[in-house]
This record gives sequence, C-alpha cells and structure tokens, in this order.
Amino acid sequence: MELYNYLLPKPREIVVLDEGAKRDFLNGKLGQQEYKILIKNAQPVIKGGSKAAIFYAKQTFVQLERLYGQGKTPDLYIHDWPEIETRGYYYDITRGKVPTLKTLKLLVDRLAEYKINQLQLYVEHTFAFEGFEEMWENATPLTANEIKTLDDYCTKRHIELVPSLSTFGHLYELLSTKKYRHLAELEDAGEWTFNWPDRMQHHTIDVSNPESIKVIKNLLDQYIPLFKSDKFNICCDETFDLGRGKNAELAKKLGKGRLYIDFLKQIIAHVKSHGKTAMFWGDILLEHPEYISEIPNDTILLNWDYAPNPSEEKISKISEGGLTQYLCPGVWSWNNLVCDIKTGYENISKMTRFAVKYKAMGVLITDWGDFGNVNSLAASIPGMIMGAAFSWNPDEITKFDQICKIISRTEYGDESEKLVSLMSTFCNLSESNAMIWIGLVHLDYINIMGKNHIWHNDHLNSMNFDEVIKKVEDTNDNYELICETIRNAQRISPEDAEEIKVSIRGLEVLLKITAQKIDNKASIRYISKSELKREKNIWLKDFSKTWLKRNKKSELFRIKEFVGRL
Repeated sequence: MELYNYLLPKPREIVVLDEGAKRDFLNGKLGQQEYKILIKNAQPVIKGGSKAAIFYAKQTFVQLERLYGQGKTPDLYIHDWPEIETRGYYYDITRGKVPTLKTLKLLVDRLAEYKINQLQLYVEHTFAFEGFEEMWENATPLTANEIKTLDDYCTKRHIELVPSLSTFGHLYELLSTKKYRHLAELEDAGEWTFNWPDRMQHHTIDVSNPESIKVIKNLLDQYIPLFKSDKFNICCDETFDLGRGKNAELAKKLGKGRLYIDFLKQIIAHVKSHGKTAMFWGDILLEHPEYISEIPNDTILLNWDYAPNPSEEKISKISEGGLTQYLCPGVWSWNNLVCDIKTGYENISKMTRFAVKYKAMGVLITDWGDFGNVNSLAASIPGMIMGAAFSWNPDEITKFDQICKIISRTEYGDESEKLVSLMSTFCNLSESNAMIWIGLVHLDYINIMGKNHIWHNDHLNSMNFDEVIKKVEDTNDNYELICETIRNAQRISPEDAEEIKVSIRGLEVLLKITAQKIDNKASIRYISKSELKREKNIWLKDFSKTWLKRNKKSELFRIKEFVGRL
C-alpha cells in the first residue's frame, strides 16, 4: 500500500501529480472546509475556502511528512472536503477524572490533527460555580480561567468548544448537598451512602418545585458567558426518577412525558434568552415522540445509540419530525480498564453512514466515564480517530483489521501495524460482554447496600474458574507482546504507553480477583490471597501515578477505596 493511503481522514481525491492535476488545482471555487494541495519537490502549495480549510490542508501535509519523512513527500495532488459539517468529540470530565488544562490542550491538538471541529466536556459538578461550593469542594473542578484559556486554545485550532452541563437528571452532587437535597425527586436521595450505580441511576430534579428552575438558571447564567460558542448542551437525558417520587400523582394525571417536556422547554427558553442554540440528548423525547412537535425547531437533538447495530428507526423518527440532529456513537471505553475497540468501530461506522443518509448536521463521538472513569484516555484514541475519519469521508470506511493497521502506523508510528489490534485483543480477555469492572462494582454495591441494583449483572457467578485463569495467562502473554510493540512504536507518547500497560496489568489483577470470587479455594489452586493483595497494591500505586500525570486528584480516592475493598 502506498503510504499516502495511510492518511486519516482519507482525502477524497489524492493522485500522483500531472498536468491535469495542476489545471484542476487552479480551477473552481472552494467550500468553507474544502482545500487543495499541490506538492512538488516536497513543497506544498495550498488553497482553501477558509482559514479552517487551510488549517486542515496543513494537517494533511504534516501527516504526509510523518509517513514519508521530512523532505521526502512524493509529488501529489490532493483535493478534499468533509461529508459531515460538524465532527465532534464528547469527553466525560465529571464521573471520576477532571483533566488538567495541559491534558485538555494536548487532547485538542490531537483532535485538530484529525480535523475534529467541535469538543464538548461533560460536566455535572466539576466546574467551580459560585455559591455551590458544597457541590464541588472535593472535585478539584475546572475554573473560569481554565475554561476561557481552553476556549481560546480551541479557537486557534478551528475547534468549537461547546459547553455541556447536566440540568435535569444526573445531578447527584447537587442534590446530595444539604442546601439543595430538598429539590430531589426522590425524598431521601440526598442521604444515600455514595455508590456508583445509584449515582448513575438516580438524582433527577423536582420539576414541580419553582426553586428547581431558579437553581438551574443560576448555573446556566454562570456557565454560558465563559464560552464563545453559540450552542449550549443542556443534556436532560436519563431522567430515571421523574414521576417516581414527589411527582408521582402529577405523573399519573399528566403523564411523565408532559412533566419532562414542560421542564425541558423552560431550560431551552432560558438558553435561547442568552442568544444560544440549545442542544439536548434525545433518549427521553424518543420515548414520547408525540411531543416532538413542541420542541423549538432551532433546537439540536443529540441522538445517541451505542449498540453495535444501532437503531435506524430512532434516527428516521427525528428526521421525519423535522428536528436538526447530531448522531452520537461511542468509543466503547467506559466500564472497563480496556477498550472494546471492535464494538466501537461497528457502532461508529454504522452511525456515520446513518448520519449521511439522514442528513444529520453532525456526528459527536462520545467517551463516557461511567462507574469511576477507570478507563484511560489512551484507550479512547483509536475510537476517536475512527470517528474523525469516518465522519469526514464515510466512503472510505475500511474493514476493521485494515483501519487498525492504518491507525497503528499513522498515530503511533508503529511500522509493524499491530498495536491497535493488540489493544483490541484485551477486550476479549476481559469478558467485555459481562464487563469485569462493572461486575465487581455491582458485587460491591450488594455488600454496601445489602440489595441488588436494577443494573446488576450476575455474570461472575456463572463464569468458569479455569476459563478465567486461562484469560489471566493469555493476558500475561499478550502483555509481553504489546510492550515490545510499544517499545518499537516511534511516536507513541510516554503517557499513552504507560496508561495502556497499566490498564492491562490492572485487567490481570481484576481477573485474578474474579477467580477468587468464583472459587473460594482459588488461593489453594492458583494464587494466595496475600500475594494477590500485594499485586493489587502495586498496581493501584502505578494506576494512581498514571491518573495524576494527566488529571487532577478529582475522584481518584473512590477508585482507591473500591479496589481496596476488593
């Protein structure tokens, strides 16, 4: 394969330079994100329809020089433009990790290289809101100065930093404070012992209390002015508790859908009063499609589906309803130490094709941190690149094995082209369908709360001890192979390398702990509990170091407490 075929995203047209290509370079008016590059004697001449387009052209040439070597780029002609207008990345900074400003800037650089033009950071409580100190005092939150600095940094790289704030459901920290716990839909929700499952499942605000919308407006009024973007993501997803507590009678009378839509419209109206376009996650509206017509048509619906075979019906329903939508697949890094890159590929590639078919305004690649955000940023990068490449040029969605090879070489400088495939291998070793991490989280929940959770997964009791031990051995064998591949990769960052290795070592420790849970004689058959405890402590120390290299302390203490209990 010619090295220029390793470019990501793959250009629409790339040919060996000839007279016809030179004539084409001179002709035609270019669109806002369209560019042309004429390369002769390793020197580029660039045309673009805007400053952003010229920036994208430069990113393409930088990649070429990395592939061929400086001054060795062949004579080429490139004509390129994106299929989808907005190509975004959504990064969870609230459920465990709060990245440092340095980390966020490095992430922006990476996004810009692959022509991502929007970034959203998911926030529930991890911003230092004035008057809400009780909510964020232990969260090492982002500050106003950090947001403004990051916004300026994004602008210079032609990335729109769109604010994203929970304003309806997922308000655990807000509704657990002494000052605001009376605003929770469930009467006693603010008094529960902390645990990850209940944090994910509960803490929806009381829509019938007039104070609720005042509090949400206060948060919005503080956060909106920090951003140059003309958009604001109000989230409003997974309002699981709505109508199950204080508003149970009202829900019977009016219906949960009516309660949801009326509060949603109040938030949208307040965002619009600031001159911003409101965005929101569409899962609850899709449960009540009869209300689609009530949503202002200048609102953007974020249509998420993370299944390997996502539902086309949900997408067509919104399209037929006339709402503007982004399609939102996921990188599948959450709930585990390692990333399910293959499922992420299937989800992203299909959702991207649907985005073209239904003329979606954008694609937003999501990277969540459910249950402690134990997953690493390094694990998410291949999925991010796939999302960037496929949303720019869906005609070039290649087979999984091939895109893994291309990313290995282009992103990491891995001439063996094995690294991403090896990273993907560990998903199978972790029983991804059952998810080792989340399985242990649920067992921990039972121990703390003395009851099953609605999301409880009982897979650990059905697993075979000998199969788990085989996975431990396979993990160890593959670890040695991936370490060698990382050593030979020319461009992998030290932080990425360390995160990948620490995550795999953590997977091995969790598999061993799982073996102990399955068979209480495991200490006789395989490994002593004292030796396993020593391994666990060593790994936890290394994990903490990698966490703190890229993130503030944030909720590292919760990971330590949880793993300590195991």
